[in-house]
Amino acid sequence: MRRDLTPISQQRFSVPERNCDVSLTEATRVTEIRTSESVSNPLVLWTRGLVLLVMGMVVLGLSLLELRSIQDFVAHAHRTEGRVVGLTAGPAHSEVRFVDHETGEAVTFPGNGLGASHRVGERVRVLYLRTDGVMDAHLDERGPLWGFCLLTIGTGVGAMVGGALTLLRRERHRRFEGDDAKNERVDI
Repeated sequence: MRRDLTPISQQRFSVPERNCDVSLTEATRVTEIRTSESVSNPLVLWTRGLVLLVMGMVVLGLSLLELRSIQDFVAHAHRTEGRVVGLTAGPAHSEVRFVDHETGEAVTFPGNGLGASHRVGERVRVLYLRTDGVMDAHLDERGPLWGFCLLTIGTGVGAMVGGALTLLRRERHRRFEGDDAKNERVDI
């Protein structure tokens, strides 16, 4: 069996749809040009930028509403001490039991949250609020209370910044294309 020892970058490949032969470096260059054209297409950049900006605004708005809800909960909630009675899926997913001081009822709730790691039998601080017969309870720690909200605020801000930068890139691209068009004109 005879093997071609020509470097792959110099070998020629048949491209049936173009009815020609090209080298690997030529094919790579054409692919890079096509990719850069689609990425720098002003309409694509505008659409991406606008979608990211709007999505970021929506996520940020919803996160700020949740932040306000958490602030209201913390301001009106009762504070008590609870005990970790079980772990459902590791130390970050604990079952917490506490006693409601108004009714004397023992309440168990999942003490899940970012950064909440506990052992069975450990005492924890609990915030709870009974509204219209519905009990809402959370661990009184930063991660379980604020973690998800802060994470979504960061996501919203990041999407907005990404959208704004994409829109600025589109504007810069448009400005440079205009400069190139002016330079290509030839007055006779």
